[in-house]
Amino acid sequence: MHDDGFTQQCRRSGRCVKTNAHKNRDSVEKVNKIAYTHKKAISMQQIQKILQNNLPATAFITHILQNPEVLEAKTIHGNNILHLCVTMNKIDMAINLLTYLQVQIEKNQYKDAGRALAQMHSLLITLNHKGVSALHIAAMYGYSELFHWICHHGHDLTMINLSLSHKDRQHNTVMHIVLQKIIEREQRNLKENRQDISEHDCIISIILRGLSTNNIETILLYRYAESQIKPSIQDDIHIEVAAIMSVKRLETCILAPEEAQIIIQKIHEEMLEILYISNDRGYTPIHLAIQTSKPLIAHLLLANITSFRISQILNVRVNEDRYLLEDLYERGYTKTAIMHSILLLCKQFDNGDYCPAVFNTFFDSIFRFRDYVEDKEGQSFDQLTSTIMRILNAYLEKYASNLMQGKHFIDKNGDKVTITAIKAYMPKAFSLFTDNQTTGNTAAASKSRK
Repeated sequence: MHDDGFTQQCRRSGRCVKTNAHKNRDSVEKVNKIAYTHKKAISMQQIQKILQNNLPATAFITHILQNPEVLEAKTIHGNNILHLCVTMNKIDMAINLLTYLQVQIEKNQYKDAGRALAQMHSLLITLNHKGVSALHIAAMYGYSELFHWICHHGHDLTMINLSLSHKDRQHNTVMHIVLQKIIEREQRNLKENRQDISEHDCIISIILRGLSTNNIETILLYRYAESQIKPSIQDDIHIEVAAIMSVKRLETCILAPEEAQIIIQKIHEEMLEILYISNDRGYTPIHLAIQTSKPLIAHLLLANITSFRISQILNVRVNEDRYLLEDLYERGYTKTAIMHSILLLCKQFDNGDYCPAVFNTFFDSIFRFRDYVEDKEGQSFDQLTSTIMRILNAYLEKYASNLMQGKHFIDKNGDKVTITAIKAYMPKAFSLFTDNQTTGNTAAASKSRK
């Protein structure tokens, strides 16, 4: 049996035997593949020379236009063109490259804009042989301009999400690397008795603004306007990929602002998941933020997460199977510094709107830390006990105020959670509360007895 001149069926053996034509085709494909690989290598070498010789951006972009295969090329170390720009501190070239790709995609000059967009994403997240992407290197050296472009000029929610959530070989995200660098710098500054603000501090601020609902809304409006200006690409996949929703859904958001706010808030919450990614040691960016001595950084990150997430973070074991507060203590942080971190964590509970069960989980973790320290030192931790009482009293007072305003939670039986009912949620807290009644009762204490 002869099939299109390419294959023969050997009836005796049941095997497909290649004809000379088929073999020749395979040989041609192999030669073409080798030639293309060689062409990519030559193009990459030329790019390296352009960067080394500090040639203008026009020469850089012209070479890419004439040799598009360079976008797929890698060096012997696994570095792509974006790796080269970042490692050679040519951040302006890196931004020019991303801007060029963005313009090409938005002009719809590719037959498949979605594929081109995926290629740009790939440049950002591809790991080299050392297990790091170009963005991980940028985070390490504090190249804030690159992150500013990605978060505020790329107009691409998927790019932001991929860039910030992608892990290196040690499972560190960009946020992990930046915060670790901030901690290292603080330790050096402490030894040298000086303070300063680094580019790494700026990166944290840039990223958090990029994750804000205002920025998400701006990007969605940009994508909607683009789809209206260029109706021919309304159904193109690149709009859906970049905006994390279809053009039809974008139109719904414009026509129904109430629904738009719900969608934007949902996207915001999904993108904030980067703050809960754990590295190989079990640390999330929140864990690292609490370890810094800069309250503003910790406050910025904590302001973006819920009380439920805080209670979860405190009850997840990290380095050497220790909980966060215990780990800080064992790593040499002073009790005063840890107390400051606890007060920062408490700010999410300031308005009393949180479920008593969640508050109890948070509260138990602080109790557990107090007992841990007292067992280690063989003496009472009065400072923390006093702080625990203030936290409890403040929560009860605000919760009671919310009850008077008609705000309350419903328990699993469908009953309103009253101040008295909270005792069932927090036995340890009220045991401590009872022990302190002889020293004087607060307004919250009298409410809790009613």
